[in-house]
Amino acid sequence: MTNIQESPREGGRKLRVMLAGGALIGVGGLIMMTGATVAGSALVAAARQRVRDMETPPRDLARLRWSQAKAAAMAGADAWQKTVPPARSTRVVVENSSEPVYAP
Repeated sequence: MTNIQESPREGGRKLRVMLAGGALIGVGGLIMMTGATVAGSALVAAARQRVRDMETPPRDLARLRWSQAKAAAMAGADAWQKTVPPARSTRVVVENSSEPVYAP
């Protein structure tokens, strides 16, 4: 194996490149956080404007839909309880047949 030694100049150059890379990463992170903040505030503002433009406020709309769902569930349960169970089928024996025939 060969042993390669670095000169002191190369070590200092690598350190400067590493520091520059770290600084760029820090600046890039700061720019990213600023962009995320601006985009998030724009999204919140758009959502608030959309709610303001609605004819029916979301709270009232939710109450309306909830009452509709409750009414539908109660109607379905009432219809289910009022149904008559199907009549049991009766066994009919047909002449000249080896198997019984079931009539509704």
